[in-house]
Amino acid sequence: MQFSESRGQVVQSKTANTFYVLAQAVLPGLNKSMLSITVDPGSTRKVTLRDIFIVNTQTAAIVGVMTEFNLYRITSHSVGTLLTPAAYDTVDALSSTVTARTGATVVGRVATPLRQWYLCGDETVAGAASNQGTHVLSQFAPTLGGVNYKQPTLRAGQGFSIECLTNIAVGAWGIGCVFTEEDA
Repeated sequence: MQFSESRGQVVQSKTANTFYVLAQAVLPGLNKSMLSITVDPGSTRKVTLRDIFIVNTQTAAIVGVMTEFNLYRITSHSVGTLLTPAAYDTVDALSSTVTARTGATVVGRVATPLRQWYLCGDETVAGAASNQGTHVLSQFAPTLGGVNYKQPTLRAGQGFSIECLTNIAVGAWGIGCVFTEEDA
């Protein structure tokens, strides 16, 4: 709850609980779910995606390839590694009906992605005069969220998965997501 003064009155406004979840140094694989978040069926909560970051964390010398990542809607996920999102405000608690995983088995993936990224899988080289020296963060919110349209929102029985679509077995990626959770 935030409070502000307006014409001598205290005005109360509710801000959504905000969280960050990170799948660190995830090895890519063909059609692998690098990071997924779901809201259980029957939940009274909704999740809104705010930012997605995909960062090449490879530091050993490899010859990488352009790696394709897609963001898909899904209905559920299971197995894989359960991740613990961190709250931006220590008083916020994530509902047990919202879960995040890496390497999950996903169900109900739609055919058309919401977003697509192509990123270089070579090792990062500090100071190199190439894209490998900078490896720009891919940000989701500025391209799908904005003034004139909504950011992707998940409700009961819905989720999303960031998947690697490249048949590659080298490299490592950090996949992070900032999301808000509130009453549906």
